[in-house]
Amino acid sequence: MTDMSSQIKRLYEFGPFRLDPQKRVLMRGNDPVSLTPKALETLLALVENRERVVPKNDLMEMLWPDSFVEESNLSQNIFMLRKALGDSQERRYILTVPGRGYQFTETVREIGEQEEKQEEETVVVETRSLSRVVVEEQTSGPRWLWVVLAILLGAGMGGGFLMYRARHGGSPESATSGVGAPSAVKIRSSVAVLGFRNLSHRPDKEWLSAALSEMLNTELGAGEHLRVVSGEQVARASRDLPWGETDTLAKDSLATLRSNLDADYVTLGSYTVVGEGSKALIRLDFRLQDAVAGETIAEDAVTGSETDLFDLAQEAGSRLRKRLGFGEVSSQESAQVRASLPSNPRAARLYTEGLTKLRVFEALAARDLLQQAVAADPKSPEAHAALSSAWLQLGYETQAKEEARRAFELSGNLPHEVSLSIEAQYRQLNREWQKAIELCSALTDLFPDNLDYGLLLANAESMADARKQALATLEAYRKLPLPIGDDPRIDLAQAEALNSLGEFRRGQELAAVAAEKSKTRHARLLLAQARRTQGWALERLGNLDGALAGMAEAKVLFASAGDLKHSADTLLGSGTVSYDKGDYEQARRQYEEALLIYRRIGNEFTSVNAIEDIGNALYEEGKLEEAKTYYERGLRIAREVGNRRGINSLLGNIANVLDGLGDLAGAQKMQEQALQMFQEAGDKRALGSTEGNLAAVLEEQGNLTGAAQHYEQGLQINREIGFREGQGYKLFGLADVLLNQGDLKAAREKAEQALALRKELKEASLVATSLIQMARLSLEEGQPADAEKSASESARQIENAHSPELSASANSVLALAQLANGKPADAQSSARQAVSLAAKTGSRTAQFDAALAAARVDAAAGRFADARKELAPVLAQASKFGYALYLSEARLIQGEIALKSGQTSAGRAQLAALEREARAKGFLLLARKAATARG
Repeated sequence: MTDMSSQIKRLYEFGPFRLDPQKRVLMRGNDPVSLTPKALETLLALVENRERVVPKNDLMEMLWPDSFVEESNLSQNIFMLRKALGDSQERRYILTVPGRGYQFTETVREIGEQEEKQEEETVVVETRSLSRVVVEEQTSGPRWLWVVLAILLGAGMGGGFLMYRARHGGSPESATSGVGAPSAVKIRSSVAVLGFRNLSHRPDKEWLSAALSEMLNTELGAGEHLRVVSGEQVARASRDLPWGETDTLAKDSLATLRSNLDADYVTLGSYTVVGEGSKALIRLDFRLQDAVAGETIAEDAVTGSETDLFDLAQEAGSRLRKRLGFGEVSSQESAQVRASLPSNPRAARLYTEGLTKLRVFEALAARDLLQQAVAADPKSPEAHAALSSAWLQLGYETQAKEEARRAFELSGNLPHEVSLSIEAQYRQLNREWQKAIELCSALTDLFPDNLDYGLLLANAESMADARKQALATLEAYRKLPLPIGDDPRIDLAQAEALNSLGEFRRGQELAAVAAEKSKTRHARLLLAQARRTQGWALERLGNLDGALAGMAEAKVLFASAGDLKHSADTLLGSGTVSYDKGDYEQARRQYEEALLIYRRIGNEFTSVNAIEDIGNALYEEGKLEEAKTYYERGLRIAREVGNRRGINSLLGNIANVLDGLGDLAGAQKMQEQALQMFQEAGDKRALGSTEGNLAAVLEEQGNLTGAAQHYEQGLQINREIGFREGQGYKLFGLADVLLNQGDLKAAREKAEQALALRKELKEASLVATSLIQMARLSLEEGQPADAEKSASESARQIENAHSPELSASANSVLALAQLANGKPADAQSSARQAVSLAAKTGSRTAQFDAALAAARVDAAAGRFADARKELAPVLAQASKFGYALYLSEARLIQGEIALKSGQTSAGRAQLAALEREARAKGFLLLARKAATARG
């Protein structure tokens, strides 16, 4: 056999790509893929060693055999490769194996191309893929044949290990052996710049403290040797643990700060300004303290011009790095650092002052300053990014998105870490979740010891509905060495992800853990967030008193830390708990307090939520016209500020009011509009609620089939997202439809499911509503004693709910139960109470229920004139506004009165006509009742 090895050159094919090692080119179809030489060498090394995990050190020796380079250079090459290959979050091509290295994971075909251009010889070599095993198979003939056998991995392998989103081949032991071990991640020393005191005592020079801190942060981060604690974390710590007017911290203070900030070193000091204008000089005195040992390890001073603060910060940073054992940064890194800062003193000052305001939650002032900063230096990416954050704090997503886009477009010359962060911010705001996940994954690859990036990745995964991936990402960080692995932010993020998955018990437990850790670290804002998250979980678990207590504590903690926006958000949460308890008056007071705070801080966007919630409370109190006024007011503001979700939700609530006021056609039209908008927005929770609202309108109009369909669709959505309260609403609605269709057995089954769910969630007003439904069912089943018991219990539960509408409904059905039990006097008293309560509401349906009950009681007592008088407005209004079921019920009572009053022929004729019409519409319960009365 002829040796063909000298005549054949090898090409590698995988997916849509072909890699030519000789020509050093990667092709996608007929188009070359742009790659740096070093990135292409990295790809070739991985492809040629695809049968194994290639350790990072081995790769670095292959790529830079005669040079010493940082691991981040390799990580950057991997990132560039993944971007060029279009690698997805599932890592189709390149897998990161934590603590070990990288492996090429796609199926590879080696193509032998003969130099004489004879027929291609296809050589298939075994390779190991994440989702398949390629087996070499030889047959007689001119070509090698290959077969791909797809083998699914176990379900437990789907989560990411460490901070990389990937699936792992091989055994679970080998895949996870490096997780949590100190060798898995190189933990860099961390430093926090705490700020500098203004010894000049000149207010116009106060901004220099933040400016010098920000510039020194940027300078120390150059070269990526140190992990610099973010300015946001330092600002938070300054509220948790104010260190006051000092240049040196005592040993116990350093220990507390290390616990709060996860910082190994801190630097602080003071500055003095001498002279004016362009001749002003600054002397910066700074100290470097070891937070672990609790001692000062360096003291130094630098002097420079106020017109070039960067040189001053650069010199200070150079001396600090040298003291910490790191060399100078390269000229390229220095240029990138300069590109991170505004280009002129005015822009630098405005940017710094805006950033300071942003970090103390004064978003309105921050926005104004940062707008001036970008006007002074339109090409500053950092200023645009900060302005985006300010707009976002104020709730203006459109403006935030635009500034994030500008920051991204201008970020090309920034350090790789900063440019990736800015693009990740932009992609998240643009809801490009897959791209955001890839960028955050790249940041965690490059800086695996930075928890901020891990939290950013988990958040992006959660927003992309990959919450189980988010939990796996967070669990991997928990395995990192202390203090990172014990950070309460991990527990808090996991608690929030679990809550969103409906696992409220585990969510509550982890939030409680986060709260205790935050207390130990004296981290007030983290404690506030933990208490609020814990409160939400308790609310979903039905512990409403515990939820209120947790949220009340969170509200105070947020406010004391200056975070008024989250304090108001927490008030809205407390209001929701009070609402669920049926205490609508208390809920409204909490919503109104939140609205005052939103106005105070200038957050018009989020004030829409408070206005809508006030309307909801008024709606439940039966004050429909007032509720409508608030909804319309909220809608005007939502349209002015571009709050699309608010617009959609408010349209749905206005539709509910129109329904209650009798405008069923208008209500149906608005519910259908809201349904379409929520479908376009992908808001599943709102979509599920609107399905139920539309179903209720259709039911009142007599379209039972359409109502059942929308209730079922809403129920399915609620189950998908774990919204149990919404499930209760849909089960309740389905029970009503089934009752009207005459299927009492199925109706009771749904009603009991709704009641059990509402009791479990301890939602007092909704439990009372379900008890009214159970009473109606018992009446139709011929169990008046059970009906009276349920109706009495409902009336008792809502006695203090400040809901005349609900009370009217309870007394209406109680009157019917008492009548059936032979208690005419009690029935008359309950019916009068129902009519009186219904008159206090704007709810037409509550008024109908009360009038129908009173008519039945009067007819049973022989007061036929009174009964006809009570029926008259129901017959007129139900006919006018399209309430088909109420109209049929009123006609049934009208026929019964005719029979009882001696008008036998007329009564039977009315009931026969009603029976025919009811059967045609599917109102089988009414049809049976009409037939029974006629017989």
